[in-house]
Amino acid sequence: MTEKPDSGSEIRSVPGEIQNAVKKSGALTVILIVLCSVLLLSTAVLAALYLNSTNNDSDSKNRPAVLLTEDVKKTGAPAETVTSTASVSDKADDEYKTRWENDSAQWEKEKEQLESEKELLEKENAQLKKDISGLEAQISDWEEKQKQWDKEKKELENRISLISGTSSSSSKFDSAMTQIVNTILESSAEAEDLGNLIIKVWNNAIFGKSDPESDPFTKDSSGNFVDDFSVALANLNADPDFSARLGALLQTRYAVEDQMKSLSSHPSEKESAFTALRQLYLDYVAFVDLVVNQNGSLNSFSEDFSKLDDQSIKSYRNAVIYTK
Repeated sequence: MTEKPDSGSEIRSVPGEIQNAVKKSGALTVILIVLCSVLLLSTAVLAALYLNSTNNDSDSKNRPAVLLTEDVKKTGAPAETVTSTASVSDKADDEYKTRWENDSAQWEKEKEQLESEKELLEKENAQLKKDISGLEAQISDWEEKQKQWDKEKKELENRISLISGTSSSSSKFDSAMTQIVNTILESSAEAEDLGNLIIKVWNNAIFGKSDPESDPFTKDSSGNFVDDFSVALANLNADPDFSARLGALLQTRYAVEDQMKSLSSHPSEKESAFTALRQLYLDYVAFVDLVVNQNGSLNSFSEDFSKLDDQSIKSYRNAVIYTK
């Protein structure tokens, strides 16, 4: 801001109307000072002239008669002429004195008027300074309010940005969760089909039951049942079609695992949804691993299979309500 000197101090810039008022007050004060200086100088000069004239008049009146006589002798003028000249000089001095006194009275009057105007201007100047001080206080208050408004505006912008970012993150989470739930549902159905086939081959191999679906694995080329169920399971796992389906099931399981890792950092408002999804994922992984590894006895395998199948269905129902 531009600074304007006033009365020996610097006043900080204010709005245009205040600057004009300050300029006006300063200009009037300068004019008043100049006029007073001229008046005082003139008064001093006239006083000096008057004193000089008075001294001359006093010298003329106090001159002794003999000097007047000597003047008559020197000039050769009659005594009446000398006396007349002195009288004219006295009259001129009286007129000059009267005129000077009149002028002095007029000047005193003008001086008083100027002093009155000066006093009025000083009062107006003081009022202007008071008004300026009040306006500066208002401007300072406005500036503080502007800073507060700017701060609040920035906070609102940050909140809007955060809400927008959170909304975007929530949308991405919903989309990813829906995809994972659907993938787990399809993959679990495949694991269920493969598990049922394993149980059938395992059971028929032990109890010697014929079945078009299990016979290729439980019987040898002569049509006789194999001596041990493990041979039947080995025949099943060596089947190209079964092996391909089992491999695809494992690939899906690992793909879902990667998708779950991407959701480890999720919006706080999605914590409940993520908890439900995580339980579904854990049950799904256990179900797939059981089908792939085929450990334990027929009874333990069948019981675990049935238990995990039921648990996966329950977890799915809890998770699917959070999908879009």
